[in-house]
Amino acid sequence: MNFGEVGAQRSTLNRLNRSSVRKIFDTIESRDPTLSDHFRIFGDLVSRADYFLQKSDFESAAAFGQMAADYAWRNHAGLFVSPRLESLMWRVAEKAIRPSIHSTRRPPLNRSVKRVLHVITVASGVGGHARLAWRWIKNDLKRVHSVFLTRQGGLEVPKALMDALTLSGGQLYQVDSNIGGLIYRAKTLQQLASQYDVIVLHIHPYDVVPIIALSQKVDRPPVILMNHADHVFWLGVCISDIVAHFRTSGLRLSIARRTIEPKRCAILPIPIPPADRQMSQSEAKRKLNLSDTDVVLLSIASAYKYKGRSTINFLDAIVPVVKNRTDAVLLVVGPKGRDLRLDADPATACRVRFYGKRDDIVLFYQAADIYLDSLPFPSLTSLLDAGMFGIPLVGYCAHPHSSEVLCVDDPGLVRSLLRAEDLQTYRETITDLLSSKELRERIGEQTRAEVCDIHNRQWTEYMDDIYSHALSIPLKGEPQEDADQMVQGELDLRLMRYNRDMGFERHIHRIMRSHYLLLSFRLRFKLWTTTRNNVIDFAPVFLLPDWLYTVCIKLAIRLGRLFKA
Repeated sequence: MNFGEVGAQRSTLNRLNRSSVRKIFDTIESRDPTLSDHFRIFGDLVSRADYFLQKSDFESAAAFGQMAADYAWRNHAGLFVSPRLESLMWRVAEKAIRPSIHSTRRPPLNRSVKRVLHVITVASGVGGHARLAWRWIKNDLKRVHSVFLTRQGGLEVPKALMDALTLSGGQLYQVDSNIGGLIYRAKTLQQLASQYDVIVLHIHPYDVVPIIALSQKVDRPPVILMNHADHVFWLGVCISDIVAHFRTSGLRLSIARRTIEPKRCAILPIPIPPADRQMSQSEAKRKLNLSDTDVVLLSIASAYKYKGRSTINFLDAIVPVVKNRTDAVLLVVGPKGRDLRLDADPATACRVRFYGKRDDIVLFYQAADIYLDSLPFPSLTSLLDAGMFGIPLVGYCAHPHSSEVLCVDDPGLVRSLLRAEDLQTYRETITDLLSSKELRERIGEQTRAEVCDIHNRQWTEYMDDIYSHALSIPLKGEPQEDADQMVQGELDLRLMRYNRDMGFERHIHRIMRSHYLLLSFRLRFKLWTTTRNNVIDFAPVFLLPDWLYTVCIKLAIRLGRLFKA
């Protein structure tokens, strides 16, 4: 039986017996499920969240809501927002936290912003949204900033974030190792919210804690959601008074597909610090075993952003250019050679180099002459960092206008980005840059000036405008419980293929494993007893609640460090 067919075949979930628990793990057997399959599975997870809400099992309702959102994020289901799921989480808040009538009271419109609370799901040293948060704090030291982490787990909080909080005079709230589940975390966030003037969300697309915490408007400050994942499904529309977009294509998608009012949309560029050049380009090239006469083509991104079976391959696009130029050297940081197909032609084998993950990427920026955005999926932060070093930027976008969010665009690259829309133009653009040092220097300086202007010098003006806008606009009201409508447009089909090609899709079993410990003990025990010898071999540790599991992980890490010392 297909997982998505469970809800249709059993319209009334009147009791949780052994058979119905096993059906949770039924899944599609097809190797390549369709958008409709994804939509049915998502709908069934939402139905299960609704079922547990009716049973007053609020922890399980919230956990299944989080599973549903996580599934839609990783397995595109023809949706960018779910009015049904957001309304359901709103009702969880009404029943689990504060069932009283909503208050529409809010502070005077002329109140200034002095204290800001940033809400982050997981702050890691790799995640771009956490980096955005600590750069935000460092650029706004005239205000006190604090951070609330909803599910940090055993990961260490990045030192850069802690340093930013220390400079700001704010606090770090890490509550996932305290006794309690998602509802406890939501209650804690709700209590803290009234102490701040503005709340900024940098959350993972599936995080239900802010919706449950902030749906009640009693003493709630305005909420700004940073749309750092603008091309995928995410939760939070119903509580976001302002949605801050880092680029215009994401803003247009929010209006068209998330039904966000234009007056609640704003642009806030990614904050980028000035480039810190520590050596000359010649010295950087020598450190990479290159000569001064080599013209360095550089590309930096996570390995998955270069993978694509159904679209053009990065190496297929660029290697012919390298073949025709004996002075050209291509450096790719992020993937390893085995991650991408590489033409073994001796003429190019020594001039196409892969470095895998590196911590010293500044060295590569200082050696580069031309920067190439990753294909088929762009990497905007790396592109902007390269632009800050005064390197000319080349991008490739072969998508139609309806899929513009899959291409690279940015308010700080309006004039300087060299973006080709066909393969011939892409290769010709790179060849022209390889042939003229003067052209590279002129475009590189123009790029540096534009990126620095928008992403550094003017950034605080964008931020202040966002604060003012948030204080002046009415708070969002209760969402309409509309049915979810699946769309099978060009963008949706491309997104599904991209997720599959890049290995971003997640099987329903893995999604449930990620959130299993957040369920109530009764349901965890029921699932464990019925599935440990069936579909998934759960270890006894999965009987622990999420908070206790987190405590154990932290303890294990500390003991490991102690033994190493």
